[in-house]
Amino acid sequence: MVEKNTGCQTIRLQITIPAHRYLAYYRGEADTVVAQANDGRVIHLPAEVLRPMLKHDGIDGEFLLKIDENDKFVSLTPVV
Repeated sequence: MVEKNTGCQTIRLQITIPAHRYLAYYRGEADTVVAQANDGRVIHLPAEVLRPMLKHDGIDGEFLLKIDENDKFVSLTPVV
């Protein structure tokens, strides 16, 4: 979905990362999370953008990723 007037695109993702696996990102051992969008695209995200979504048991949910016209990260919002 491309938003009018902003040039931004919104992509729906399902992300599930157990806490023990996210520790590699948290420790700086990995810096990119790879997720598959609902439309089948493979998305590479900087791990740091997921930190606000991290709970005690990890990350598990559906999110809306917004990217700009240059495919750069704009925002990541949980779907409620």
